[in-house]
Amino acid sequence: MERQYTVALQADQVLPARERIAAEIRFVSALESALGEPAAVADTLRAWQAASESQANEIDKPTAERAVRWPSAYDQAVRAGLAGVQGLHEATFEVKLARRQ
Repeated sequence: MERQYTVALQADQVLPARERIAAEIRFVSALESALGEPAAVADTLRAWQAASESQANEIDKPTAERAVRWPSAYDQAVRAGLAGVQGLHEATFEVKLARRQ
């Protein structure tokens, strides 16, 4: 099964690979716990992107309902991902959708 999305920790300093990977795994685990399997995470991110790029009357109700789940799930996943990581002042996780073939 092809990955639906990728995650990369974006930080103001370089972390050892082991710490970076562990943080990314915690982030993914929390995101999938909140939103479901990888396909559901990808669908929710697509909905969030569509909603962010559209007027409210331009998206359908299912897309809007899915989109509103992204911000809190993402924030929760960031907190989980960064738990125990010392010294990061500015850090986010970049989530990119895999290209559809």
